[in-house]
Amino acid sequence: MIAKLALANVRRSYKDFALYFFTLMAGVAVFYAFNSITEQQVVLSLDESQGSMIELLGVLINYVSVFIVVILGFLIVYASRFLIKRRNREFAIYLLLGMPKRTLLGITLTETVVVGAASLVAGLAVGLLISQVLLQVTALLFVAEVEGFAFFVAQGEIIKTVLVFLAIFALAMIFNVGHIMKAKLIDLINAGRKNDDIKLRSIPLSFVLFVMACALIGVAYHLLSTNGLAVNPTFGLSTALVCLGTVLFFYSLSGFLLRLVQSIKPLYFRGLNMFTLRQVASRVNTTFISMAIICMTLFLAITSVSGGVGISLAIQDSLASQTRYDATATSYYSPALSNYNPAYVTNHSYDMESGMRDSAKRLGLPDYDSVVAESAQVDYFSDTLTYRDFDEALGTSLPEYAGSLVSFGYEEQSIPIISVSQYNRAMDLAGKDTLTLAENQAVLNSDSDFTQEYLGDLAHKQPTFTVFGHDVQVQPALNTETYQTTSFPNQIGTLIVPDSVIPEGLAPVSSFLNVNYTNNPDAEQLWGEIYNGIAESTDENTWPLNMGQTREEIFSQNIGLSTIVAYLAIYIGFVLVVACAAILAIQQLSNVSDNQSRYQLLHKLGAPKRMINGALFKQILIAFAFPLLLGVAHAICALQQVTAMVQVFGHFDIVQTTAVSGAAFLIVYGLYFLLTYAAARGMLREA
Repeated sequence: MIAKLALANVRRSYKDFALYFFTLMAGVAVFYAFNSITEQQVVLSLDESQGSMIELLGVLINYVSVFIVVILGFLIVYASRFLIKRRNREFAIYLLLGMPKRTLLGITLTETVVVGAASLVAGLAVGLLISQVLLQVTALLFVAEVEGFAFFVAQGEIIKTVLVFLAIFALAMIFNVGHIMKAKLIDLINAGRKNDDIKLRSIPLSFVLFVMACALIGVAYHLLSTNGLAVNPTFGLSTALVCLGTVLFFYSLSGFLLRLVQSIKPLYFRGLNMFTLRQVASRVNTTFISMAIICMTLFLAITSVSGGVGISLAIQDSLASQTRYDATATSYYSPALSNYNPAYVTNHSYDMESGMRDSAKRLGLPDYDSVVAESAQVDYFSDTLTYRDFDEALGTSLPEYAGSLVSFGYEEQSIPIISVSQYNRAMDLAGKDTLTLAENQAVLNSDSDFTQEYLGDLAHKQPTFTVFGHDVQVQPALNTETYQTTSFPNQIGTLIVPDSVIPEGLAPVSSFLNVNYTNNPDAEQLWGEIYNGIAESTDENTWPLNMGQTREEIFSQNIGLSTIVAYLAIYIGFVLVVACAAILAIQQLSNVSDNQSRYQLLHKLGAPKRMINGALFKQILIAFAFPLLLGVAHAICALQQVTAMVQVFGHFDIVQTTAVSGAAFLIVYGLYFLLTYAAARGMLREA
């Protein structure tokens, strides 16, 4: 009997359960899809490095999932409480007809089980489809093949998803049981007659507080744009101000809207705008805390997704220019390093290829010439030229361009100097254009967005610097070519000069050797044996090697890193947006449910349905729009600083990235808005 009545209630009230069902289904689908990534190795042909990246991604997703479960748990309990509150008068009728509370509990628990089971099954079905898409995306990013056609199913993650959501459903049931057992009949009957407690009644005071809120947010924006994202007291102050300003914004919003619209009489008295505005003002005034939290959560979601996807795109975008050579080996010539033997290096005239060839023979490693077909060495020299000289020539400082990313004491950092012949040799090896310099000319080089604007403006001024006793004039065009194989753009500033400027016999401070392999199919492995054998050798009569990277390693590591960052950002961002939109939807539906009598009165007074629906639409639109708009404003300010940080990884197009992530957010957010409006209209039709 209980089961039959519960099923009948679900069928009859399917519109009330629709939003709850959709939210549960989305949560289950996303939770399963992203947690199943760890199991993709079963059907993907990944090498050891790629496999370790997938394992790392799985570990990080497991940690993030704890946070996601907390959010989804709160959301499901919140939505469940709304459904119970929505049916208070129905429960009162059951109790008046003599139904025992334990029977009423049995009905509600059965309804929860039915809807939960349906959403769990539907969510897993959708999650399986999403996981297939993620599988193909992972295969594409890692340039891996799917081992045969197979419908990928992570059985362990299905069990994990079911157990997690069963625990959440159980928690929701406990809260529902507590609500029903403590509820008194008189409270259930009069639940819809309770008025909102207006926190702020003075409209002029609301207007003043709104202006103060905007001022606090403006000061926070200024502090953030001036000092960046560096963790310091100023950053803490800007965070506190933006949080306080956001809470005050929504606390005073209702009074500000009333004062603003009332000053425009034709707008205020048009249609049902007076009624709509009063409804919005009443609701916003009593839910300002939740509105502020939703706004800040949307801000975090937008920032995390835009920043995460931006890092991913920046890494991938810079891969081609950073991997023009099969491998690069780097040597630092410092007596402080244990593997540096000045005599051995000097005997080889700082020629890395000669030193590595002889070292490989001495250590019994693979033949160097059977692995390396051609190479190009670039030496870094140092003189008295520093960033202080650059700042003085430009008339401003590097922090004015790069903000808080610039380390303290940067002014004394020496500018690396390289010869144009070595630069041209590296460009020839990469198949790129070379440079031609007169005896008194020089060219600035940077492949990093971190310093390109700064050095570009400096080059445009064509200053003259003294290098090794020679005066050289910087040419107006900044060179942005990368002349090594590296994980990230790290040529933040180099001066390319004619060979005649560098004194003959001067020792470089460091060197790196770019190599391209022979046609040997095992060249990558053999190069690794040569490099590692020399770098790890304790024989002092071997070449000092301090760092080495290959194109294959960088592709594997960077693609893995970009995939991890993008997946985590999308995972967190999607769940946060769903949570915010669902809470807003529940609040608006609760508001409509509590005010059905007011809408009925409008109808009795002769207001047409179209006008009433229009008022409802405006009310829900305002509730959804203001947290989003302020959240977007916060995100725009923060992303200006995130852009500077992402530039360390490569070029970041903030406009494109934000537009794409914003469009995805609007689709989810807009879908909840439409579902909310449709459900609210359904409530009014039933009233």
